Amino acid sequence: MDINYMANPFPHAILDNFYEPNELSSIWRELEFLTHPDKLVTADKTGSAFYEDGKLAKNNFGIYLDEAYSGNRTISNILTINRKIFDEEIMMFLQKSHWIFKYIARCTRDTMLLSYYEDKSNYDAHIDACTMTSLIHLFKQPRKFTGGDLVFPEFGNYTLTLQNNRCIIFPSKIEHAVTPLTLPEEDKMTGNGRYCISHFFMC
Repeated sequence: MDINYMANPFPHAILDNFYEPNELSSIWRELEFLTHPDKLVTADKTGSAFYEDGKLAKNNFGIYLDEAYSGNRTISNILTINRKIFDEEIMMFLQKSHWIFKYIARCTRDTMLLSYYEDKSNYDAHIDACTMTSLIHLFKQPRKFTGGDLVFPEFGNYTLTLQNNRCIIFPSKIEHAVTPLTLPEEDKMTGNGRYCISHFFMC
């Protein structure tokens, strides 16, 4: 894992190669199991951000993992492996980089949302209802889609180009968005889209 702290344009961390190869294999087995219309639900059922007129701010599929497994994290590869974010080495690096990351170590509750984006999926600018957010991006290779980058509109559309097995951690109240995806029709609900494991930390 390669961890880098970025001070500009706002404090955030980028953890490349977040999952080790054996962890990644376990994660993908669960993703493939969950990528099905009767498991992933539409955006209106995953606590999406809304505009004032009631229109959804996102167009994707998702599932809250803690709810899906009835709070038993031990039966989910994702929920189990993602506890590594609390590892002492990672926490020490982050907290030495900037005080804002202390909120992760001191969080009182955390939840995870799995989102799946395919053709015409996107997420307009929004903030998260938590203190810190971690986003882990995954996709099959070779990549079948275009788009899906992470953008921060308040900072001149600062963009983090989509990279496989990358984790990005930032303060939740910073607006962020996902650019629209284009994916061939024949690849819909095949797992060839963009996955995002959102980890929300509450204090």
